[in-house]
Amino acid sequence: MTGPFTENVISDQHFPDTTDVVVIGGGIVGACTALELAERGLRVVVFDKANLNEEQSSRNLGWVRLTNRDPAEIPLMIESIRLWSEMDRRINRTTGYVRSGIIFSDKDESVAARRQLWLKQLENTEFRVRALTRAEMGAHFQGSTFPAVHSFLSPFDGRAEPQLAVPAIAAAARDRGAQIFTHCAVRHIDTAAGQLRQVITERGTVTTSAVVIAAGAWTNALCAQLGIDFPQLEVIATAFRTSAIQDGPNTSFGTGEFAFRRRWDGGYTVGSFRTRAELVPNSFRYAWKFREALRTQQVDIRLGSRFFRETRHLLRHSTDFLQRLSAGRTLDPSPWFDQQQVLKEVAMAFPFLRKGRLEQAWAGCIDVTPEQIPVISPIERIPGLFVASGFSGHGFGLAPGAGRLMADLVEGRTPVVDPTAFRFSRY
Repeated sequence: MTGPFTENVISDQHFPDTTDVVVIGGGIVGACTALELAERGLRVVVFDKANLNEEQSSRNLGWVRLTNRDPAEIPLMIESIRLWSEMDRRINRTTGYVRSGIIFSDKDESVAARRQLWLKQLENTEFRVRALTRAEMGAHFQGSTFPAVHSFLSPFDGRAEPQLAVPAIAAAARDRGAQIFTHCAVRHIDTAAGQLRQVITERGTVTTSAVVIAAGAWTNALCAQLGIDFPQLEVIATAFRTSAIQDGPNTSFGTGEFAFRRRWDGGYTVGSFRTRAELVPNSFRYAWKFREALRTQQVDIRLGSRFFRETRHLLRHSTDFLQRLSAGRTLDPSPWFDQQQVLKEVAMAFPFLRKGRLEQAWAGCIDVTPEQIPVISPIERIPGLFVASGFSGHGFGLAPGAGRLMADLVEGRTPVVDPTAFRFSRY
């Protein structure tokens, strides 16, 4: 794997006959959902086709940000910030969460104007930003020469460690009674008379009345087994990390082309917003739904072997999920641009980065919905089936709130925030 190094979570051995809830997917959203449900006394089983946290949940930038969220996500993100701030104490483990603040800065007047317009979303909240002069920018980032036309600090935003958070949260869920099975793919979700009955895995079958699909980029394929059309595509983003930099800035930085943040090991994760998408059969199937995203987002679209592999799978008309995994259980794309050159370019404006060397680069598949807003919702045509997916690159920060909202929906409680914007019925 080219992805970041993440802890190997040991699988449980005793396979259950029954459980209250099955969670499919061991990323950050699945782990947070399992923790919430287990804390409420429900029997929870988590299945992952590989090790936990091997895909986008360990490969993202690690930001926990409210700024620049879609208005629909703001209440959920406010709840998530509250939950992140108490997470380490709650689980008695380290996630690396720090309310470090993020400085957003733009060198393009039109982009800066759009960001300024977004700030009106905070007017009825407790959250306030502070405008920065170029001199203050330079003070934050040790002589930065970034040619900003406008900059502001969001002191309430922060970061956590993608390689630490999921193993820590999953271990806490296990402490509270959840079972976790790694390298255990779900073959099929069985229904009878429109009701959930069983989840059939490669290690056995478990009877349950509730299933949460939190499978990231694999959600579309799992839903298709049940005749549910979940509109989802993926884009590939690249990031890299540096060696430790002594006395580097603690505040994170973001602009339209790149972002960076300090890591727990003293190095920096740098992410580029250049993205690439592989052309697949679903690219044609969902082209109309994604037309606005394609118009406004700069995505490099390429044809590769995945198109032909997925076309062959469609022609077989198979619903066995294991066949989807024949090319590999982990989406592990290669970084697709010169990271050394990007580091050099970023370091020209932020000289402190010249003190670090490039240690590792990776890429990840970000699952996106047409509006880039997640689905956190029951699937009404199949009682007991729920989906928490399509986070469109926002899932790491939103995950604690998303897990609480999903647990509320599963239990039939009053939801922690209004779930209307996240309902699957919008499709």
